[in-house]
Amino acid sequence: MQAHSHVRDCPVTCLKEILSPQSYGLLRSECALICGARDPTVGHAVSLYESGQLAAVRYIGPARLAEIRTCLVGLGLLTGPAGHPEPPPVLAGWSGTWTPPGNRTRGGLFVS
Repeated sequence: MQAHSHVRDCPVTCLKEILSPQSYGLLRSECALICGARDPTVGHAVSLYESGQLAAVRYIGPARLAEIRTCLVGLGLLTGPAGHPEPPPVLAGWSGTWTPPGNRTRGGLFVS
């Protein structure tokens, strides 16, 4: 098997073998949503991350966001000062769930 050089023009399916199934599925779905009829690329994933939109995707919490970031940095697709890009912005008051404050989650916990 030959090594594949990942670039922004690669289809997002190139990340399937690198990310966990949950992270890949959420990332692929969100990329497809913003692309419309076109095939999503790794460049779309990078743009979502750099713009901070990925942090607002339902079910992508801090751990999955960090996994995607680590993948993109490891492939050399994220650039920043001295190779250390700034983390994407997180929505104010974001708790990792879309349950409105004061409501019970499925586990019976209150979200404050």
